[in-house]
Amino acid sequence: TARDGQSIEGVLVEPVGGVPEGGAPTIFDIHGGPESHESNGWVTGYTGPGQIAAGRGYAVFLPNYRGSTGYGVAFSKDHQRDYGGKEFNDIV
Repeated sequence: TARDGQSIEGVLVEPVGGVPEGGAPTIFDIHGGPESHESNGWVTGYTGPGQIAAGRGYAVFLPNYRGSTGYGVAFSKDHQRDYGGKEFNDIV
C-alpha cells in the first residue's frame, strides 16, 4: 500500500528455501516505462536479478507502480502530471 492508501501490487520472488527467520535482504527491481508491467511468471532475463538473486538468498520484488499497464486506464494514467512523484511514493 502506498503512502496515500493506493493498493500497489507486484511480483515477489522469494529466496530459494523460503524466507529465513528475521527476513531476507530485498532487491527492488523497477521496470521501465512507466507503460509496462510485471507478470506472475518465469522472471528471468539478462538485465534482471530474478531467480539468480533468489538463489543467493535475496528476495526480489518487482512492483507495478502507478502508470503501469494491466490495471485499467485510470491506474495507467494516474502518474501523469506528477512524474516521479506518485511512482516514487508507491515504491518507497
